[in-house]
Amino acid sequence: MPSTKDIDLWKSFKILLVGPNGFGKTVAAASFIEAGPVTIRDFDGRLQPIKKVYPDADIDYVSYGVDDFRNFLNWLEDIQRNPPKFKTIVIDSLTSLAMTCVMYSLQMKGSAVKTGAKTGLPSTSWDEVNTETVVLSKALEVMKVMNENHGINIIMTAHPITKTEITAKSEGNPEGSARKTEVLVAYGNKIGFVAPGYFNEIYRMGVRKVGMDGQVRRLIYTNSISIDDMVMAKTALPLPNEIDITDGLYKALMACKK
Repeated sequence: MPSTKDIDLWKSFKILLVGPNGFGKTVAAASFIEAGPVTIRDFDGRLQPIKKVYPDADIDYVSYGVDDFRNFLNWLEDIQRNPPKFKTIVIDSLTSLAMTCVMYSLQMKGSAVKTGAKTGLPSTSWDEVNTETVVLSKALEVMKVMNENHGINIIMTAHPITKTEITAKSEGNPEGSARKTEVLVAYGNKIGFVAPGYFNEIYRMGVRKVGMDGQVRRLIYTNSISIDDMVMAKTALPLPNEIDITDGLYKALMACKK
């Protein structure tokens, strides 16, 4: 029988990189080229920084949009039958993937109304678990299998969206109130709350200016700075709270392993 003493914390990674646009999430994920072949499933369309940082790297990528989203669904089906030969799979990003899925779903439903055909998209009878949630949950499940059964590193990026929640007036709160919350996806009901549970490692991206010339150092935070963080940073590895990843996320993690 399996024993927890045999678990290898460094065998493969499941990492969610969370941070605003421009904080280096995609480049950090691309640094795993040092571990072996990488493929990027791109929904953001911002791969140029990889070329700047790793000009000679041979990184496979496929970009998707609304018109070819079905190709992404077909890819998910295919890798379940034929696991890819890549060491790392990057989904860039969860936020844009969710939006693309919503737009594709609406497009298919619109076509179905006109033609009377079925969309072919999975759905449930529960309002809170819609088509987008089902599709994205399936993608996360497939990535989980790739990691646990085939030792493939899984890295997903997400750029938080700030929303304002309006609290209704009540006896104890006669004026009502508004509070800002942070979510990983704009749509998809529960997927923004479900997704973090699939990852052992959730890192918040950060930057710090050093020196008089404004040089920037890239950082990750492996534990939440505040208990109010909507997406809690966490790690199952013996890592410090703050890590400088300017020279690459993979290299920084391997240095911590030593």
